[in-house]
Amino acid sequence: MLSHDDSPSPPRSALIDVVGLGRAATIEQLSEGVAVATGAPVRVRMTNPVTTDELVAILLGGPAPVGRLSVKEIDDYLGTWGYSPHVESPRVPASDTVGGLATLLDQLSASAGLGGQQSTLVRDYLHEPSVGEPERGVEHALIGGIGGDSDVHQPFLSILVRTQGAARRLQTLRDTLLCLHAQSDDDLEILVLAHRTSPPVLAAVTEVAKEPAASRIVTRVIDVRAPGRSASLIAGLHAARGLYVAALDDDDTVLAHWVETFRGLAEQSARPAVLRCRAVSQPMELLHDPSVGFRASNAWASPWKAQFSLSLHWLDSQSPIHVCAYPREEMLRWGLTWDPSLQVVEDWDLLARAASRLGVRSSPEFTAIYRRWPATDNSYRDLAEAHWGSVREDVIGRWDEQAWVLPQGSVRHLIDAELALLSNRPLRQRITNRLERLAARSARRLVGTRPGRLIRWIYRRTGLRAATIHDE
Repeated sequence: MLSHDDSPSPPRSALIDVVGLGRAATIEQLSEGVAVATGAPVRVRMTNPVTTDELVAILLGGPAPVGRLSVKEIDDYLGTWGYSPHVESPRVPASDTVGGLATLLDQLSASAGLGGQQSTLVRDYLHEPSVGEPERGVEHALIGGIGGDSDVHQPFLSILVRTQGAARRLQTLRDTLLCLHAQSDDDLEILVLAHRTSPPVLAAVTEVAKEPAASRIVTRVIDVRAPGRSASLIAGLHAARGLYVAALDDDDTVLAHWVETFRGLAEQSARPAVLRCRAVSQPMELLHDPSVGFRASNAWASPWKAQFSLSLHWLDSQSPIHVCAYPREEMLRWGLTWDPSLQVVEDWDLLARAASRLGVRSSPEFTAIYRRWPATDNSYRDLAEAHWGSVREDVIGRWDEQAWVLPQGSVRHLIDAELALLSNRPLRQRITNRLERLAARSARRLVGTRPGRLIRWIYRRTGLRAATIHDE
């Protein structure tokens, strides 16, 4: 258990079991235990740093608890020895309490492994290679940069570009990187995330990344070996150094003021939030000439809403992956990341969850182009279109188990959406509903009368519900 001092300063001790050795040590003595354990799991037992009740009280103006050892302190310390917290994201079981800020905080606490209302926190750590080692992601090349300052300067934006290095995708990757090197605001770093590529393909990706040789922008090529569609983005998030992170696929393009627009939104926001701008959609076609490869086949369109609406995003994504930037520290602190179990729509899922927890600063500015490829060369190639519905239903099912904080304007928007559904009902359904409402209001007067019996007969003949007209 965490030992408490009477002093207001945080204590520096917590009981730590090196699983399999039966050891217990203070945090300062942990290095010896870790060295002896040689990779054995570590279990930390401590008092929950902040319970949900305390957090709600803090938000309402109450005092913050003192004399607690933070989870982040232990995470950071064990991280220096190659240990990472083994935190599952359990679905919080339904309770008798429905909704409310406290319910949401309980869910977030449980998903982060902090124990919710429990007074004792048990947190497991596994010794595994860090993000910089081959199993999770290795920095293959450091390209460009601004000399020694690149080691200390924190860029505004870390850009995660995932690629598998297919032949045509090397051509589109070249376009993507040129767009990034042409930004009006170059306070950024580029992480090219080569996902499970062979050595020759990794070398080819590195050569493409080297092409803007005179650029001041730091570019890192990271080899990611972990499986899963989101594995490269997750590795990139942990390797990034920027205040914000944004993700692109290797066929996405952005306009020159893309980073500049994100910075303007960040400066307008009172606190770190999701930054969201807008994209146009343009259909593409593949060409037989390998030296050209592809071209736009039609004019662009703007199918997505200008301003962000969380309730609209529940229906379908209104934001391609490269129109959003996320505050990096807040993502790590809240445990927000792409779901590695999803084969598709991982960006839609993350945006909805992050928007509920961090809020969104949105702009109607067009800053990106979303390329629509033929069905034989897009995400349907990796997952058949017939299976997208089941993935979507799984995501919505998970969302339905969560408590949500909705932004301003959501009540009116949901009411308007419901009224729109009512006004668009088929004529037969509208007549049916109107008759049911009339029957409900008149049921007590009509029961046992001749008109009442006639209406019941009509209801039975037409197949309408007569549950509201019954004998008492």
